[in-house]
Amino acid sequence: MFAYKRFAIVAIALATVLVSCWLLLSYRLPGNTHFWQSLQNAGHAILFFAIAFVFSALLAATRYKNKPFHIAFVVLVVSLVFGGVVELIQGFIGREPSWSDMGLDAQGAIAGICVYLALFTRRVSRVVATVLAAALLFNSLSLPIRWLIAEHQRGQCFPVIADFENRWLSMFVDGRSKAKAKIIPTPTIWANNKSGRVLSVEFGRGRWPSVVFYELEPDWTAYNNFVFEAYNPQATPVTLSLRITDKSYSRKYSDRFNAQLELVPGYNEIKIPLARISQLKSGRVMDLSQVDELIVFTGKQTPPVTLYLDHFRLE
Repeated sequence: MFAYKRFAIVAIALATVLVSCWLLLSYRLPGNTHFWQSLQNAGHAILFFAIAFVFSALLAATRYKNKPFHIAFVVLVVSLVFGGVVELIQGFIGREPSWSDMGLDAQGAIAGICVYLALFTRRVSRVVATVLAAALLFNSLSLPIRWLIAEHQRGQCFPVIADFENRWLSMFVDGRSKAKAKIIPTPTIWANNKSGRVLSVEFGRGRWPSVVFYELEPDWTAYNNFVFEAYNPQATPVTLSLRITDKSYSRKYSDRFNAQLELVPGYNEIKIPLARISQLKSGRVMDLSQVDELIVFTGKQTPPVTLYLDHFRLE
């Protein structure tokens, strides 16, 4: 009987390791949005929760069953070493090792150990252990939950693309290549703007300092115009470039919509017909039901220039 029990423990442990290696090194969730990517990362915590709990329970079925804290310590160390080895292997198979993944591994492992202690020992308050485990798992899932809420808000607010008063919509906006983008209270010089906040962008010395609006609501077919507002506090005009792509974009300049917008000093409203946006120089018609990304950018600015942007929307 003892031999069968030992065989079962070894078999379960080996199966757990093999399945975990497959999930960590090979499995990919189906989407490539920020929600799916963050959920993929959060899966580290869920998986290491399961690993730690299973190995704690297996050790509790051995002669070490009366040493729960020894079991907890050993399982935590082994889990972290296993997570570190997996991250090192990822560096050799074309994927990037990540300290944040290691942090999620640790959160999950500690949560699994807490549940083990709550179920298999009376030396630890079950309530405290359970609450700690739940808090760690919730924290590890907080980012995908935020992205899920942001996606819902994006759909609810459409045809508004970004207005910078809704923090959820602002999650889909990012400054890149020496463009310093931040949300600020509406400057007093922009007197006709009644909103409370705008996007302030310092376009700096990068090659193409830009602001990217990604993971857009894709279906623009029910609307006629793309509109946004800008305030140029400089004493001279500033040329702002606009780029819009759909999901079929071939990464060629002629296969996207491009426009050069001259922003005069002071207030500017930019309104571009979607019929114009859809006609690409490549000869292809942009699929306005599958719009993907919007970028505003400048050339290298010396010295940097600041623009205030607001009310990106469709009409």
